[in-house]
Amino acid sequence: MSGYIVIAGECPPGKDCPKVARASADRIVVVGELISDPAALAALGVGRGEAAVEISEVLYREAADLLAGTAGA
Repeated sequence: MSGYIVIAGECPPGKDCPKVARASADRIVVVGELISDPAALAALGVGRGEAAVEISEVLYREAADLLAGTAGA
């Protein structure tokens, strides 16, 4: 992931598993299990050129805390 900094993840660095990365000062990337069910994608309103992924709520909260600067507070 050249140019990206992993800020939270559910496995050791370099492994293929859910993670959140910083792409730039105001953009993040979420890596997770791809949702491919057409009905689910329609319900989520996923448009052409977009993808939906699932990550755990724990990982989401960890990344949110880190981005907000409150991790460990």
